[in-house]
Amino acid sequence: MIETAKDTRGTVPTVSGGRGRGQGVTRRAVFLGVVLVPLNVWWVTIFEAKWQSLSSTWGPIFATPIFILLCLVLLNFALKSLGQRWTLSKQELLVVYVMLIISDTVNGFHSMQSMMAVLPYPSFFASPENKWDTLFLRFVPRWLFVSDPGAVDGFYYGGDGMYHWRFLSAWLVPLAAWSFFMLVVVWVMICLSVMVRKQWTEEEKLTYPVIQLPLALVDDSAASGLFRNRLMWIGFGLAFSLGLINGLNFLYPTIPAIQAVKWHSVTPYFTEWPLSAMGGVFISMHPFMIGLAYFLPNDLAFSCWFFFVFMYVEQIGGAVFGWQDVPGFPFFWEQAQGSWIALALAALWGTRRHLKEVFGRAFGLMRGVDDAGEPVPYRWAVVGVFLGLAVLAVFTWLAGMTLWVAGAFFILYFLIAIAITRARAEFGAPCFMRSANPVDILPLIGTKFLSTPTLTVMGCYHWFNRNYAGLPMPNHLEAFKMAQVTGIETRGLVRVILLATVVAMIFTYWSNLDFNYYDGALVSPLYKGFVGASSFERVAGWIQTPTGPDVRGLTVAAVAFVFAFLLRAGRMRFFYWPFHPVGYALATGNALKYCWFCFFIAWLAKAILGRVGGNASQRAATPFFIGLMLGDFTIGIFWASLGAVLHIPVFRLYFA
Repeated sequence: MIETAKDTRGTVPTVSGGRGRGQGVTRRAVFLGVVLVPLNVWWVTIFEAKWQSLSSTWGPIFATPIFILLCLVLLNFALKSLGQRWTLSKQELLVVYVMLIISDTVNGFHSMQSMMAVLPYPSFFASPENKWDTLFLRFVPRWLFVSDPGAVDGFYYGGDGMYHWRFLSAWLVPLAAWSFFMLVVVWVMICLSVMVRKQWTEEEKLTYPVIQLPLALVDDSAASGLFRNRLMWIGFGLAFSLGLINGLNFLYPTIPAIQAVKWHSVTPYFTEWPLSAMGGVFISMHPFMIGLAYFLPNDLAFSCWFFFVFMYVEQIGGAVFGWQDVPGFPFFWEQAQGSWIALALAALWGTRRHLKEVFGRAFGLMRGVDDAGEPVPYRWAVVGVFLGLAVLAVFTWLAGMTLWVAGAFFILYFLIAIAITRARAEFGAPCFMRSANPVDILPLIGTKFLSTPTLTVMGCYHWFNRNYAGLPMPNHLEAFKMAQVTGIETRGLVRVILLATVVAMIFTYWSNLDFNYYDGALVSPLYKGFVGASSFERVAGWIQTPTGPDVRGLTVAAVAFVFAFLLRAGRMRFFYWPFHPVGYALATGNALKYCWFCFFIAWLAKAILGRVGGNASQRAATPFFIGLMLGDFTIGIFWASLGAVLHIPVFRLYFA
């Protein structure tokens, strides 16, 4: 049944469940997942890379796995009503869902779809005008990129398909190398998730907002009531109708549209100085994001929109005091970099006593610490992290990066991964974040101190750092939380995660190569420029215009680091402190650009309900917000599928 888990700052729905072992990871669940993962990978590739008709993996909760889970739940109900005994249990449904989610972290737009766009890019786009041949092309690792002229031209221009040995052999070594690399990254993230899981999940009892929808769908006692709940269908119908009307308007402009559901400019209302200094001001009311934000504690939702508005205040203040002419002002990226590092260190500091037990158990110093119920024994987890870091550093050194820079790169990368995972577990935070990553942080020390091969490899690594919407680690920890709630055997779940990762990789390569060698990558903006350009044009800039230490940027990052710690200290000291450092980090890191107003609406609705009827009213309204998410995803997938079938542009879920 749906219960309410209360922390000191708000209430969110969770689903009760036992801690039984051995459930869920059955042969039929794994088989069904292995069958559905290729379908989901192909579906997402068609939606995102080929037709750009659905931003399925751009948000904190992925659309296609939820839709497939909804279909499986409805099929389960139908089979039960017919008296069939071979229906899936809720644990089995969640195992399938986890496999689909993991496949999206592999195949998503901000994951290996971007990698596939980058691998042939430097060979194809190098020209006498950009001088890449003389600047850095000789330092691009040949075993990581595709350089055969025939294979590269076939990829971009298309033709009669990928099934030629010349094409396949050109991709074989790079894909094998990147597969090994990403499997090591995934294993390190699994191990890190195991090391923090007990503290964050069982001791601190973080709320995990992103998993509330799938848990509500699969819970036997709640799901039947959910689909008979009038409020759920009102929310579903509202979101579905909004998407239907706006989708029809996209195809037939004479049909009126409902504005502001997607990214809508309100800039014309702020044309007077100094308000004009805010630049573009946009609002959106994505139903699925409003539904997700409703599950947040109130202080987190408040901080989300408050600090985004605070960014505009900074810009207005800069205009008033004449700072807008200072290069880089208002330094949002540097603020995000300092604040995310602070969040990572704060998360580790808050977990220090538990980590002491983890290391004690790993090295045999605390035999009383029990890790029998952990997804991976603590000894394996600790060894896995350090061995994985060493392997990644050596791999990167072999690619051409100086060893100390490689070490610093991955320490920063996994620190930020820890911070984002904590934010997701506590906040359900969107991870559409571009600024706080090692590719942007390390150049602050001065590119003139970094060798050309080092800068080249940093550019090569931009594809998995340009945006963290598909970061695997938050999804690993959420999978372990769902296992804890419903009694799924976690060690079997780790094997399922690894299996889904491998299967998703294979079909990601096939689906992307298949349509590009037929249609040609130049038909897609993703491959024509965008990801590849952002990776290698910056390398050329670093080499052509070397810089010393960015004193101003480092100073701002340091101030933001301290400010984030002060916000955290306020939360620890004052019970009613409303400002959460995660909200500040997300706002400055570009993560709330498309959804800050959604958080405001959800916060306002929850505050009003709490004032009128208390927690009981907030719980009673929960099905409405679940309906918003389900309705928005359903109509979004309908339009995306229609566009793919008819080969026409259609209304897109989430982004304009």
